[in-house]
Parts: sequence; structure tokens; C-alpha cells
Amino acid sequence: MRTAPLVFAVVVGLSLAAGSAAGDSNPRLAATSLLAAQTQALGSGDAKAFAATFATNSFAFLPTAAEGNGRAAIEKATAAWMRDHGKIIVKTEKVVFGTLNDEPDWAFGAWYHATLVVSGATTTRWRLTAVVGMREALDREDTVQDYRVVAAHLSEAVDDKAAFAAAAAGKLPALPSFGIADEDRMPDDDWQPHRVAAWAKRVHKDAAAVLVGSAPKELFVGKAKVAAALGKWKSLELATIDAMRFDEPDMQHYTVVMGHVTGTFRVAGKAIKVPYRVLMVTANPPAAAETPSTLAVAHFSIATR
Repeated sequence: MRTAPLVFAVVVGLSLAAGSAAGDSNPRLAATSLLAAQTQALGSGDAKAFAATFATNSFAFLPTAAEGNGRAAIEKATAAWMRDHGKIIVKTEKVVFGTLNDEPDWAFGAWYHATLVVSGATTTRWRLTAVVGMREALDREDTVQDYRVVAAHLSEAVDDKAAFAAAAAGKLPALPSFGIADEDRMPDDDWQPHRVAAWAKRVHKDAAAVLVGSAPKELFVGKAKVAAALGKWKSLELATIDAMRFDEPDMQHYTVVMGHVTGTFRVAGKAIKVPYRVLMVTANPPAAAETPSTLAVAHFSIATR
């Protein structure tokens, strides 16, 4: 973007990652295992196993224009996307984990971001950002097994020049509509994804706060770097096409927003419109705390096919 085998043994089949700190929260422990399970599933071309890491009601953006709303749709979209990969090996780099909590000893969710290095029949790098929360709203024991991915954004970086050329030629795929009619699923004004730069002074203090842009060098981790990058994004001409949100089910301790956004750029005197997919996550303190929500995650990408 230019500036103007979890112990979810039966379900996933991977054991909980060893070596986690004893004080880690259940969402954080679950995030470690879910990332491992997703990496293994992508490397083996197993769409069913990849989808099994998601909650029943969840959402995923894939590197293509494909999207999945709900676990079944995620599996179907992932299977279609995987057919073109051939035999690949997937390894993780630059992994960070963050925790969504309003008390030092109690967490309601987590997130992670990783660069996935792909080799073999397909050679590329994917960027994966995911949010982990309760797989069901109520009647749970708050164990590691109670957590799943509730939203994920998997993308490939694209150079600005290439993206603008494709947009000018009409070669970027149209993004589907979320088709959300329920006003309760629509983000409030501050959570509209085109207003992401307004969060520059309200970035989460966790060292894993992350901002991902569409260009290869646009990966910012940590409060200071995220805030500085967002400050430079204030001049961008962004407009939300459509968006939907879902909140932490019990007390809205976090909010997840999935959005389609258009960016307008001027290249050689011509206005070029570029469509983006966006994942945003905020941590929301209880009302009694009288402190503002903070931005934990923002991931923008361009689907080129």
C-alpha cells in the first residue's frame, strides 16, 4: 500500500506444542498449537485439517479472492485453492503471539502472525494472521481445547507498481459481498476498516501488535512501529465497500472486523482504484475501566487472482 496434533487430538491431530511457559493463558497455548496445525495442514494439502482449526462460526480470507464464511465454506474454498500448489513444504518465520485480555491473569482470546515460507512445486511466502477465541459462546470449561480460530487472513504480498498496473488494466478480481443485513453484524463508525489510521494513537501495548500492508515491506510489529506506520497512512484515500463484525461472545472483550475496502491512488495523473481485504481486531476493556479500545491487529491485502 502506497502512502500519498493439538491436544485437539481427534479434531486436528497434533499434540500441544511443548515448551510453552507455565504462565501462558489457554488462548495463548491454543494459538501455538493452532498455528502448528495450520502449517502442517497447508504443507500436506489437507483442507479438512486446515478447516478443523476454525470455530464453526468463523471467517477466512485466502491469498486468492476466495473467502470462507463458516468452517464448511472455509474447507471448500481452501480445497479449491490448494489444488494448484502441487507438493509443497511450509515453514514458519517471524512468528509473534499476542493475548487479548483485560486482566493480567485472565485472557479471552489471542492472535498470531507468521510468515509462511513455501518451497517445492510452489515457491512463495504467505502472511498469516489469525484470531483465537472460544469455539462456542457458552457452556465451556475454558480449557485449551475450547479455543479455535475465529478469523484468519492468509495473503501474498504484492508490489505496489504491479498492483496498480493490474488495477488499471481491470485485471484484479472483484471481491464478493458479505451479504450482511443484520445491523448487529455491521461495525460501528470507529471500526469501519477504512478508518484504520485513526487508531494510530490507540495501538495495543502487546509487543505482538501487528500491522500488515499489501506490499512486501509492509509488516510492522510492536506498538511504536504500528503507530508510526498508521500515522503515514492518514493520507490514504480509503473507502469501505462492506464489512462485518463479531465480538467476543460473553462480554465483547474483543471485536473482529472483516472488510472490503477500496483505495484510490493517482498514478500518472489517473485515479486508480484498488480493492483490499481487511482483518482488524481490537481489544475492548470493560466499561468500568474507562479506558479506550486498542488496535491489536490490522491486515490488508490485495487478491491478484
